[in-house]
Amino acid sequence: MKNLLLLIIGVSICHAAKPQDPIDSVTYYIDKSKANEYVSFDSMFFYANKIKDYGERTSDKLTLGKYHAIVGVALEEMGNYDSALHHQSEALKIGKFVGDSNLVSVSYQHIGVIHKDLGNYDLAIDFILKAVRISDQIGEYYTSAMSNLSLAQIHYALKKHDEAFAHLDQCIRIGIENSDAVVITAGMLERGNNKVATGDLDGGLADFLEVESIKKESGNRDGLAGLISNTGAVYFYKGDFKQAIKKYLQAYDEAEISRDPIMQGVSYQNAGEAYIYLKDYQNAEKYLKAGLEKLQQHGNKDLIIYNYQYLHDLEKARGDYKMALKYFALKDAYEDSVLNERNLANISNLKVQYETEQKEQEIKNLQVATELNALEIVQKRNQIIGLSVLAILSTIGVMLYGSRKGYKLRASLAEEKEQLQKGRFKAVIDAEEKERKRIAQELHDGLGQLLSTARINVSALGDNKDKKVKNSLSMIDQSIDEVRNISHNLMPNALISVGLKPALDALVRKINESGQIAVGFRSDGNLNFHETKTISIYRIVQELVNNALKYSQSTTLDIKIVNKGEDTEFIISDQGEGFELSEIDNSTGIGWSNIYSRVDLMNGKINIYSKLEEGTTVKIHIPNDRESDQAAAG
Repeated sequence: MKNLLLLIIGVSICHAAKPQDPIDSVTYYIDKSKANEYVSFDSMFFYANKIKDYGERTSDKLTLGKYHAIVGVALEEMGNYDSALHHQSEALKIGKFVGDSNLVSVSYQHIGVIHKDLGNYDLAIDFILKAVRISDQIGEYYTSAMSNLSLAQIHYALKKHDEAFAHLDQCIRIGIENSDAVVITAGMLERGNNKVATGDLDGGLADFLEVESIKKESGNRDGLAGLISNTGAVYFYKGDFKQAIKKYLQAYDEAEISRDPIMQGVSYQNAGEAYIYLKDYQNAEKYLKAGLEKLQQHGNKDLIIYNYQYLHDLEKARGDYKMALKYFALKDAYEDSVLNERNLANISNLKVQYETEQKEQEIKNLQVATELNALEIVQKRNQIIGLSVLAILSTIGVMLYGSRKGYKLRASLAEEKEQLQKGRFKAVIDAEEKERKRIAQELHDGLGQLLSTARINVSALGDNKDKKVKNSLSMIDQSIDEVRNISHNLMPNALISVGLKPALDALVRKINESGQIAVGFRSDGNLNFHETKTISIYRIVQELVNNALKYSQSTTLDIKIVNKGEDTEFIISDQGEGFELSEIDNSTGIGWSNIYSRVDLMNGKINIYSKLEEGTTVKIHIPNDRESDQAAAG
């Protein structure tokens, strides 16, 4: 599934300067270069070179420092991280030399962002915190706000969402204090990303829609296409694929206005993925291939990898295993290519770092030269390895391409293995439910009848007011109740005789009578399923309710069932302690495993949203079609 687009904001470094002739004013050129920073790189570099010429002609080091900082931001945006790092390092050096704290803090911030994008999070945090300290000292709120935003993005990547929320709150607070809509919306957008990542889809959607409204009202359309795409992604996660497609196509239109080919490709790609889930394979192919064409024109390999994955999923869903494996091989080839390029980029970055040290400390010349030679050997070796891997992949691709039967057989075996695993699980479940039903029947008809007969006989022995007779009757009554409870837990009579809703009503009533927790239950529409499917759904709800009773520490529990025509949605939510979703993967019990397996057996989908101290919501969608009934019944 897709990742939400992360916001990347450039830090304004436009300083006041005494205006000269407007055509020759450094402030004029800085303003023009900033205006084109995310619109037209050609125009940006044209004006940046004017800044450079001005600085060299007037021997103004501060102006040259601004030139390096502006160019560094553009190169960072273009993904040329080694060159961007070089220019920001030059800007930092000049800022320190002339004593301009603002330029120093901005350079620190962007060097940190570059390391963030490269995945060097320790270095990134170190540089960004330096930027925060300096910008707070000099009262430069914008750099401080954007630094907090960058720190939030790092913690987001590290899945430390609480820390990310703290930095985003700081960013938004700074924006509100300074009435800066750009800062506020930037912080809210990232906060929306964080909410979605932690399962708060409605909260994330609310942030995205509010930012979209603010941007449209203010006329500031920067980043609007990506924002609308994020909104579509939330609808996608919520299972509302039609609304998701509507937002993706709106994002495409917005990207077309802003002349953003990457966003156009991403929007079409996302729409294609949503059409796969709607089983509209014709439109899925149309939009995925249109998106691929846009992305190939721009050469963004990471996004192309996603596109090939979606095309593989499409062809697999259509049963064209030859094409599915072709796209899988292309995805693998691109992934290997990207990995090789990043290895080379890391070597290039190290080379720049060593060259800088060479200039600053000539005493280390010999050491630096030796290390560079070693790096060049590694670079050549990696190039050879990369070419060899690509050659091997090409050979494998040819072999795979010429063996259609082999492709189909392999895919069929994988499909057969999956079906076999499902069949085994179903056999275990069926045997378990059959045994539950048998034991419940025997308890009710056998032991229950014996106890009832014993009660009649004891009653006939003497006066019911006699202490021994009274105690014996009380014990028999308790035993009858216990047998009835055990029998009901094993297989509720209402579940088989009158259906799911009465059985759940009885379950809720029993829990409410215990006083342990207040359970609300709402249901609409027809809940008449196949018997096997009814039992599976009841077991799932029963397991989720038991989990809430054991672990949530909540005082309330809500169960809601909505028949939506094509499927039925089951929502079980509490306001308790919540938990980290990773606990499910690490769980040694079989409860969650059984829930997932039962849902999968009915061709259903399950989404879990939980956050510490904010409760848990589980949403399950079960299709109402015959295919799902047959899958449940075997």
